[in-house]
Amino acid sequence: MKKILIAVTALMLVASAVYAEQFTDLKKAGDITVKVVIENDPLKVGNNSAAIELLDEKGSAITDAQVSVYFFMPSMPAMNYEVPASRSSDGYAAVIKPTMPGAWEANINVKLAGGETNKATISFDAK
Repeated sequence: MKKILIAVTALMLVASAVYAEQFTDLKKAGDITVKVVIENDPLKVGNNSAAIELLDEKGSAITDAQVSVYFFMPSMPAMNYEVPASRSSDGYAAVIKPTMPGAWEANINVKLAGGETNKATISFDAK
């Protein structure tokens, strides 16, 4: 009986991890399409891994940009942080760290190789 209980519990943990909600948003930053996928929805207070994909107007991946994420609480302007996004296999990766529950916004800042800078803004809640 104990083995069955352990097996069922393990199965439930695996299933919950597989079907966990992700935050996904698609925005435009000038001519660039910015796709953001964050591991939790709603985001949790603390570290949340974000995957950022940049596509040009033809749908091709942009891999030579400098990307940073500036996130802040609109109701508390002093609560703001900026983190660089590093290059990953599918685009860019960053860790978004809301420090308290509530409504947050994030500006995804994209500086292209030619020097042009664009911004996409997403909104999310942290719990």
